[in-house]
Amino acid sequence: MNNKTLGLFFSYGVGIETWEKQGYLNRELKYYTMLGQQLGKVSFFTYDLRRSCACYSEQSEESLLGDSCTRSDLVQVCTRSDLVPSWLYVFLMPFLQAKAIKKCDILKTNQMSGALPAIIAKIIYRKKLVVRCGYEWLFTLSKAKKPLWERAIVYCLEFWAYKIANKIIFTSRADKDFAQKTFKIKESKIAIISNYIDIDLFKPMPELKKELNSVCFVGRLSREKNLKELIAAVNELPQVKLYIAGDGPEKEALQEQAQNNKKIVFLGKLPNEQLPALLNKCEVFVLPSLYEGNPKALLEAMACGLPCLTSDIEGIKETVSQNRNGLLVNPLKKDITKGLTLLLRDKFFAEQLGLQARETIEKGFALEQALEKEVVLLKDLIAN
Repeated sequence: MNNKTLGLFFSYGVGIETWEKQGYLNRELKYYTMLGQQLGKVSFFTYDLRRSCACYSEQSEESLLGDSCTRSDLVQVCTRSDLVPSWLYVFLMPFLQAKAIKKCDILKTNQMSGALPAIIAKIIYRKKLVVRCGYEWLFTLSKAKKPLWERAIVYCLEFWAYKIANKIIFTSRADKDFAQKTFKIKESKIAIISNYIDIDLFKPMPELKKELNSVCFVGRLSREKNLKELIAAVNELPQVKLYIAGDGPEKEALQEQAQNNKKIVFLGKLPNEQLPALLNKCEVFVLPSLYEGNPKALLEAMACGLPCLTSDIEGIKETVSQNRNGLLVNPLKKDITKGLTLLLRDKFFAEQLGLQARETIEKGFALEQALEKEVVLLKDLIAN
């Protein structure tokens, strides 16, 4: 069954250009190119402007520029006209891209925020739909205590997306349990496919020398990541150097908090390909989040064999087992300080956690494993 087409609906406002700016392009293209090899072709329905879209085939270095639908052997990129703003394109996409959508055998959302045009397309063209939730949107908004009106809009979108979908993919049991309880979803519609890691890219690099007492964080600089507590903890440990890779709305406030500590370094957003070197340079990875689903940054650090200090919260506890492949702590300054001190002092304990972390990723989170699960799901859905 290698003559089928999957139509992937990007998150709202996101396109190939966004992936490139955020450093995800090569990672995502590799996955969907491999998926295209198994199915036949993948069509990307993006929010890129037609004139600015650039994407590269795995098989050639030729830029896929040009018409509203640009092609490689395995990937087709469908873009929007400069005359259509993103908010309007949400509703017009199923009609403007009708020709490409009709050729798809199955539709899929990359995240819930891209679900509306996919729902419309499913109804109009009678296609099968897979809704993927890299994170459960309503769950995240509830934890962040967002305004009621915002949560109400997302509730309505998710209600119809889950109801209409033929299959729903969650990346964690915590997200699955929340959605199933909130929206009364049948178990038969649900699949759990964790986020994947390219273990050939993210791997231990023994040739790189570790920087003594170095710690790193990778992720979005936002409230839920709880970086204020991390910086406060590091300020109590003058020997520790903290690297923070990422960007987000709390960047300025965090920089101000850390301004008197020259050992806290803000690196900005790094391309995915540069992260393995950073991770392998550091002795410890820390993720002090208030809530999480199945965080890729944690999985990438574990794949590099780093001992990881993480919050003792649902989502993370599905991957990290206390004192086996990571160290779980309360996301408070005193507990983060205690955990960092332990991992930086007890080298043998830290090394054992890192070895088990790498093994965890190899056994359950490799790119090929996620791909195999999704191919089976899609082929079964197409066949039935």
